[in-house]
Amino acid sequence: MERQSFYVGSLLHDIGKFIERAKSQERIEKAKKWMDDGLADASYAHRRYGADFVWEFRDQLNFVGDLPGVRNCVLYHHKGRDKDKRDYDYLNNNVYLKMIRLADSWASAERQTDSTLKPQDYFKSKLVNIFSLIHGNKGVRYLDLNKLVLNHLIPDQIETVNPVTANNQYEDLVNEFIVEFKKVKNQVQLFYVLEKYLSFIPAQSPIEINGKEILYRSDISLFDHLRVTAAIALCLYDDFKEGQITENEIFSYKEGKNHPENTLDKKSIALLVQVDFSGIQSFIFDIKSKGAAKSLKGRSFYLQLLSDVIARYILDELELPISSLLYNGGGNFYILAPKSKEVKLQELRKKITRVLYDCHRTNIYAALGWVEVKGKDFEDFSGKWQEVSEATSKMKSRRYSEIGYERVFEPFEASQGDDTEGFEGFTNKLKEARFVTISKPVPAGSKQGQYPNSQSGNGHESLWQKTFRQFGYEVSLGKKGEKTDSHSGLLLNDTDFLPDHSGFKFSVVNLPENSEFDSITNLSNGDKKLAYLKMDVDNLGKIFKEGLEKNDRTISRIASLSRMLRLFFEGYLNKLIRKYADKIYPVYSGGDDTFLIGAWDAVFDLAEEINRDFKKFVAQNPKITASAGLNVFHPHFPVIRASNIAEEALDKGKSYRNEGESEPSKNKVAIMGQVFNWKEFEYIKDFQGRLVELIENGGESRALLSKVYQSTIGFNKLVEGSNKTGRLNVQKVWRFNYYLRNMKTENKEAKENLIKTYSSIILDNLMYYDKDGNKKERISNPMLIPVATRWAELKTKGKGDNDE
Repeated sequence: MERQSFYVGSLLHDIGKFIERAKSQERIEKAKKWMDDGLADASYAHRRYGADFVWEFRDQLNFVGDLPGVRNCVLYHHKGRDKDKRDYDYLNNNVYLKMIRLADSWASAERQTDSTLKPQDYFKSKLVNIFSLIHGNKGVRYLDLNKLVLNHLIPDQIETVNPVTANNQYEDLVNEFIVEFKKVKNQVQLFYVLEKYLSFIPAQSPIEINGKEILYRSDISLFDHLRVTAAIALCLYDDFKEGQITENEIFSYKEGKNHPENTLDKKSIALLVQVDFSGIQSFIFDIKSKGAAKSLKGRSFYLQLLSDVIARYILDELELPISSLLYNGGGNFYILAPKSKEVKLQELRKKITRVLYDCHRTNIYAALGWVEVKGKDFEDFSGKWQEVSEATSKMKSRRYSEIGYERVFEPFEASQGDDTEGFEGFTNKLKEARFVTISKPVPAGSKQGQYPNSQSGNGHESLWQKTFRQFGYEVSLGKKGEKTDSHSGLLLNDTDFLPDHSGFKFSVVNLPENSEFDSITNLSNGDKKLAYLKMDVDNLGKIFKEGLEKNDRTISRIASLSRMLRLFFEGYLNKLIRKYADKIYPVYSGGDDTFLIGAWDAVFDLAEEINRDFKKFVAQNPKITASAGLNVFHPHFPVIRASNIAEEALDKGKSYRNEGESEPSKNKVAIMGQVFNWKEFEYIKDFQGRLVELIENGGESRALLSKVYQSTIGFNKLVEGSNKTGRLNVQKVWRFNYYLRNMKTENKEAKENLIKTYSSIILDNLMYYDKDGNKKERISNPMLIPVATRWAELKTKGKGDNDE
């Protein structure tokens, strides 16, 4: 079977699971006709719906050579039960169909039966929020049925607990899908339209066990199932064509675990490849503070595109489609490649290292490692995820060995590897960018000066274009209204990409109208300062390694977890940042972390919003948390030093241990030199808000803040005492009251509320359990009132007396 047709057939093999759910009477009759014609029996009904869909819209698949072959992949990837129908023996007589069947089985190794769902719920079932399956969560949550758009990722919508839709929403969604499917011109667009419409569609379908129909648990999306199946299938195809696996090994494979004759369970049939970049932070921030904002985002986005280009380069050189890219984000990516491509990978590793060294010297390094994957490994893929990370770590420890160390010690110009002016121009283009195009019209290693728009303002070829061209690609940013290529143009943060673009790309690229730090600082409320926020997910490696039950750590789940995290940090964060207009400068956000600079008060508020919505996004799972580092700086403070301080604050938060803890609990925010849990952060924000209200609207002097601060001397002992003795020292509360004695009479109620808040913090700390009987996170750091006071000082700067 022709390779492209085989790939498209594997990518569409279960499309019928989506089409069938619409319950269209017309399609029910058409699917039945395949039975009447003797081509298939009643089992696995989704095959007939899928085959009919492919055949009906074969004109949209005219880029595929063997359309009957694609249809057969969809119709015959399961064996029928009726001996009088063609599907009874067809699967076991076609090696290509058998390979798709194997790939389908390995990609579906995660399937667990769910007795709580009735078979009739199949037509209305929702996708389980996969984060609700991580250890520690209480109860399963479901995602609302919809296509993939940023507005759909609103946490309030994705934490619903009802497993089925109130009515059959599938019909409208299928009809929308068909309208867009008719616009597809190539297999890249096909991949992205599947991602758009199938990301929240369950992959499960009814099965019969011991004569009874039941449903599998619906925690893997149909899109993730299709892309993983296609990636595995192509590994089998290429290895079979290269003679590394035999027809007998394919046909003799029996589905299920621990069959001794299944040689493919013990034989390497694929490679899990990882590329992990080093030097990212130093490259982004190794710039002069003056005018830093002009090139900061350009450098950051360049590194993101560099990862995209190198991933594309490897895929193209190995002749693999985008579905073989399991994950790309946060400075690393993973590819599932055929075992037969190992020699080629060794060549690519040398080429990648050589190009990066020529363009960036030792500033940026991409460690490329891989591990072999056997058939049985797809059942517990978290082990391979960890194993390949160890392989890339070894490459980092002996970096440049692939090109020879003598080359590293050759003399070179100190300025090589830097292009401040070029990155400033890149940042300016990014402000108006509507799409990014990564095309391959140029030969690798071409000389400068041959291509339009390749030069920076001083007439020299820009470093970022030079690097991309060394890999054979042209990269450009396009504005709204400009033409693009349907094979290579990715629409930014918008999934309405058809028919003019090849797909879409989520990336936090919203830049302020005026990106100068002085301009952003002037938008601060109160003191004119910047805040730096670094934030990432806690214990991510442990979540992937141990978070799921052992039988659940399959390739589809690992791929799904990774993609969902990326959707939050590269997609949903755009929505939050847009609320702050020109006050936030997003340096980078991807994978599982983010780094933002902005007007200090906006950043403080945004940090809380990100944490709040992330908790909702991960189904309120207490085992999946995020920590943050927050610091305030003068706008002219050196950027690289501020970045390092913010990184140290994040590390401090992650390593902080409460009294009696054997290891850090994380889930913390480090602010103004102190570490708090997020509940304490809420107390701080609330208390400072009350203080600010008294000054801005109550007529109180800013001297009130120093009085509050003085009253908190000894507050740490008060909190510690409540923790150790379980008793409240009332005299300390009286002292607080004493310092507030001169407040204006008309603010009497506000004063009482302050005292009430002050004492309730302590009283609340005495309670080990909330009203629902759940153990509470008690206050561990007594410095929350002093920090709240400092926060209020920043907020009220210039709004009262004592501003010296």
